Amino acid sequence: MNKLFLKKITYYFLANFFFTLPKKSKGIILCYHRASNSKVDDKNDPNNSLTVSIQEFRNQILKIQSKYRIVSLKEFLLHINSDSNEFLVVVTFDDGYYDNFSDLLPIISELKIPITIYITTSFLSKNKSYIWWYELWHYIKSNNKLIFDGYNYDISRYKNKLHIFNIISRTIINRENENSWQELKSKIKKFNGNKISNSINLNIKQLKMLKENDFVNIGSHSVNHLNMSKLSIKELNYELKKSKKILEKILKYKITDFAYPFGTENEVTEREFIETNNSNYNNAVTTYNIPIMKGCNPFALPRVGIDNSINHKNIFGLLSRYSYLIKDLFKNLKL
Repeated sequence: MNKLFLKKITYYFLANFFFTLPKKSKGIILCYHRASNSKVDDKNDPNNSLTVSIQEFRNQILKIQSKYRIVSLKEFLLHINSDSNEFLVVVTFDDGYYDNFSDLLPIISELKIPITIYITTSFLSKNKSYIWWYELWHYIKSNNKLIFDGYNYDISRYKNKLHIFNIISRTIINRENENSWQELKSKIKKFNGNKISNSINLNIKQLKMLKENDFVNIGSHSVNHLNMSKLSIKELNYELKKSKKILEKILKYKITDFAYPFGTENEVTEREFIETNNSNYNNAVTTYNIPIMKGCNPFALPRVGIDNSINHKNIFGLLSRYSYLIKDLFKNLKL
C-alpha cells in the first residue's frame, strides 16, 4: 500500500478521534514552508512534501477560521501568559521562498490572516543562495553514479536515488563527514551552479514588498540554515546576530522573532535557547512536538509542521494538544 495514502488515512481517523478530546493548551503554531500555484515538475522529488497547493492552503485556513481565531505571533505571545482559555492559532512560514511573495501574499491579504515568515538571510543573495536540499536532489536525479565519503553509489534507480538523498541529508544536518559534503557540494555547483536556489528563493526587493503588507511579520531563520546544536558558541552567535543585523538593515525595523533551523530536539538544546535570548530576540520557535501551555519558555515555542500529507479535511486533528502524539506515532511507525 502507498505510504502517503496510508499516512493520510491513519491521520484522518486519529485526527478526528483526538479532536473530540478536551484541549487545555493555549493554542498552536503551524509551520509551513511553501504554498504554491506551480505545477509539480518532478513527482518523485522528496522536497515536494514542503509544498501545499495554494488552494489547499486556502481551504485549510478557511476551515480553521470557521472555529478558531488566527492571530499574530505578537498577540499569541501575550496570550500564552494570560488567563484566557481561548485556543488561538498562529501561521508561520520558514526559509523564504519566492512563492511566499508571488502566491501566498494575495491569499493572506484576501483572508486577512497575519503570518510570520522566517528568513534564512544567505538565501536572499543571488550569488550566495544555496538551498542544498533542492540542489542535492537535482544533482542526484540527473546522474546515475555518485561518490560520497569514499563510496561509489549506483543511483540509476529511483529507490537508490531516494536512499542516498536521505543518507547525505542526515550527514549534512548532523554535520558529519563535512569534508565529503564540501567535495560533493563543489561538484554540484560545477554541475548546475545555484540555478535551482535562485529560481525558488526570495530576493531583497520581494522581501521589502512582503514587509509592506500589514499582515506580514518577518523573523530570522539564521544566516546559513545549519544545525545549531553542532555549532561552536562563536558560530552560533554569528548565525543569530548576523542574520538579525542583515534583516534589520534591509527592513529598517527591529527583528525580535527567531526560528531554529530544523528545530527538533536533535538540533536545538538549552544552550541554543539561552544564546538566542542573549542575542536580543524576544522569542524563538522550534518544531518540538509538545503542547503550548501557560508559562512555557518563549525561546522554546513548539510548532506543528504542515506538509502535503495534511489537508483541510483532517486539519482539525492538529488543533489538539494530542497532535504531537499522532506525529510521534508516524515517526515510530515510519509512516
